[in-house]
Amino acid sequence: MTLLIALLAGVTAAAALAGVVQLQGRRTSLSSRRLRRVANADDPLSVSIMERAIRPAAAKFGHGFRRVMPRPLVAALDDRLVTAGLSVRRQTFMGVWAAFGFGLPALALVVGGLMDLDRTRLGIWVLLAAVVGGYFPWYWLAARAKSRAQEIDRSLPDVIDFIVTSVEAGVGMQGAMLNMARKFEGPLSQEFLQVVRETSLGRSRDAALQAMAERCHSYDLSLLVSAIIQADQTGIAIGRVLRNQAEELRLRRRQRAREYAAKIPVKMTVPTVAFVFPTLFLLILGPVVLRAVELFRG
Repeated sequence: MTLLIALLAGVTAAAALAGVVQLQGRRTSLSSRRLRRVANADDPLSVSIMERAIRPAAAKFGHGFRRVMPRPLVAALDDRLVTAGLSVRRQTFMGVWAAFGFGLPALALVVGGLMDLDRTRLGIWVLLAAVVGGYFPWYWLAARAKSRAQEIDRSLPDVIDFIVTSVEAGVGMQGAMLNMARKFEGPLSQEFLQVVRETSLGRSRDAALQAMAERCHSYDLSLLVSAIIQADQTGIAIGRVLRNQAEELRLRRRQRAREYAAKIPVKMTVPTVAFVFPTLFLLILGPVVLRAVELFRG
């Protein structure tokens, strides 16, 4: 038991250390890492072990894991990474995914061996660990992407109102999006800031907005982008279009809330039948059954 606790403590410490190292790696920009590698090219030992060994090994492991994955799954993974707003490369995430998929079964095998489990129970535990390790990274990524899309939908009406106010005050659409990105916090402001950066580099605003809609996978944002593009092409006042879109977004939000409220009684049917009715039957029929048993015994 002591050995098992020590093993679990070591695994937890290693995971925490890996998380800290990953956060530190994210804080360091890609350009600074490249400049440091160029400056220390003559002295390999001056480069950290993270850049010399761990990152290349994880990249190779993820690249090898990518070869055995089907292409539709790789494309879906790229799409989920973009929708979730993660700056992690595909090979890095695949390396973490493979580590979960192979590490948890190995840990279950070691722990089961230390606990002297029989082969049947040990096989069941290893199989469950393999399923959890293989599915958990994908589930976490999908949940993060869905949460980010919902956050975008929640903040979209307020963002549109701010842009409308800026446009009606005489600020251009580009400046309004930039002011909004500086004023608000969240994924939507990051996406609009990305649009401003792309248009500053020479990309057309319509193409940048369309790319933003494809990244976010938000129905409301797609409608907004389509309205803005159509207003630019037809020459309609952008302020009026945005204000109408904000009103329609709030109307659709109220309709969704009413729809969810209407679904609650239907969803409560199963818990009511499963938990409330048996208790009522037990309270009502229990004394009757006990009385009948006593009468038959007598």
